[in-house]
Amino acid sequence: MKNNKYIENFNLIKEQFEIEGYSSKKCVLSFIKLNILAFISSIPLAAICIVLFFLIKRSGTMKISISVIILLWAVTLVSIFVHEFLHGVAWSFYCKKGWQSIHIGVLWKKLTPYCHCMEPLKFKQYIFGSLMPLIVLGLGMFLLSLLTSNLFWLLLSIINIVFAGGDIASTIILIRHKNDLIVDDPSECGFWAFSKNV
Repeated sequence: MKNNKYIENFNLIKEQFEIEGYSSKKCVLSFIKLNILAFISSIPLAAICIVLFFLIKRSGTMKISISVIILLWAVTLVSIFVHEFLHGVAWSFYCKKGWQSIHIGVLWKKLTPYCHCMEPLKFKQYIFGSLMPLIVLGLGMFLLSLLTSNLFWLLLSIINIVFAGGDIASTIILIRHKNDLIVDDPSECGFWAFSKNV
């Protein structure tokens, strides 16, 4: 569970929205279900990138050595935290309090890093932040692999696309709420959608 202050903050937001005549819908997934959907959501995009690489470049280079394997693991580990940082940077642009409304941490029971936004965001703003790691780390490294013909960057690209699977799955769910205001759930994987009652 995330910090109690996230829950208190969310309850205040929810109470204010209800006073203003909004209805809410909880859109969260269990950790297991999210990971299953993440895998299903990311594999097609990863496969497309692999096929495109070999259609365009025909072949690639990568020397296999202990140092390359260590470097791959190191960059992968760093990418996990950069992933969350990119969520935060993108969302902070739309927050009234900027970076103060962004919190990055780790759910130690599940060994899962997370980024939590404490302010409501519009649909496009939330999606922008959700997909930023996919764009920068996944597709960015894929572009680098094409420019360098290097399989190292292609492999890192695929790893980061898979890491972004949960974001892709959440975005698919989010599309149903394009007219709503979106608030991060304070303790589970997902968000709440607030829509104005007519």
